Amino acid sequence: GIKGGDLARRTFVGLLLAGGMSAAHAQEAQKLVADKLYTGPTAYGFSFRYPKAWKPNKKKGNAHMYDLEVKPEKEAGAMLTVTIDQVKVSSIKEFGAIDDIAKKVVDKHQKLTKGDTVTLVKSEETEGKSGMKYYEVTTRSEKLERVVKMTATAEQLFVLTATTPLARLDEYAGGMSTAVKSFNVKPNYIENFQQYGTNQAPAALDAL
Repeated sequence: GIKGGDLARRTFVGLLLAGGMSAAHAQEAQKLVADKLYTGPTAYGFSFRYPKAWKPNKKKGNAHMYDLEVKPEKEAGAMLTVTIDQVKVSSIKEFGAIDDIAKKVVDKHQKLTKGDTVTLVKSEETEGKSGMKYYEVTTRSEKLERVVKMTATAEQLFVLTATTPLARLDEYAGGMSTAVKSFNVKPNYIENFQQYGTNQAPAALDAL
C-alpha cells in the first residue's frame, strides 16, 4: 500500500500539475484569435479576419468613401478599422515610396496621440494574392501600437489599421497579426467605382 506521506506528496504533485495545466489553459484562452472572416461589398472586393466576439460597425459620415470599425464591446483602445478613399493612382507604388508613406503615417499617428512621442517600428512592402502589392507600417507610442496595411487599385486606397494597447500586446499580438496578414484586396477596375465617384481625391496624408 501507499504510506500516508507518499499519498500526500502524490496528491500535492497532482494538484500542482492540475493547477499548472488549468493556468496554462486559462492563459491560452486569453490570447486573441482572429477567427471570423469579414467580406466587404462586392464592388470593393476586400476581406480580412477578425475576432468573432468583436462587433463590426460601418461608420456614417463623409470622412471616407467607406469607413468600417471592428472592436470589442466593452474594452477601449483595441480596434481594427478599414477605410477606402478615392485617389488618383491605381497601385500603392504610384501612391508613393514606402519610406515617404511611413513618415506620413508617423505624422498622422502623432497628431492622433496627445503628448506621447510616436516612433516608427518598421515598414515593409509585401505581396498578397493576385500579385497585389501592400505597404505595412508599424508605429508605437507610449500606450498604443498601430499596424497599418494599405494598397491601391482602381483609383481607390484601401487602409486597414490594427490598434493595440501596449498593455494587452502579449495577448493580442497573434490575433492582430492574423488580421493584418489576412487583409486582402482584389485587383479592380475603375468602372466598378464610377457610381461612387466624388471627384475629390484627397492628399496622401488625408487619405491615411
